[in-house]
Amino acid sequence: MKRLVEWLHGIKADKFLHFIGGMVAVQLAFALLRHVYPLWPCAALSLSAAACVAAAKELLDWAGHGVASWKDFWTTVAGAVAGLSIMLLP
Repeated sequence: MKRLVEWLHGIKADKFLHFIGGMVAVQLAFALLRHVYPLWPCAALSLSAAACVAAAKELLDWAGHGVASWKDFWTTVAGAVAGLSIMLLP
């Protein structure tokens, strides 16, 4: 348990925000698309939309509005996968 607490304390606020941003993006896309598409196409489109949001954010950073990072991109995608998993729970 101590290792877990130490690991959680080591997470930077930036990564936490990317993770939460991915969760919010995928859940928003899922909520909007669910009324139009069946479940699995909706899930795929929602995850794709969240990945596009992550890529757009990193492209803005790369263009000089921040510091671009692959870790930030993948943290956002991980948050999207977690958020989608929550949306798919029965």
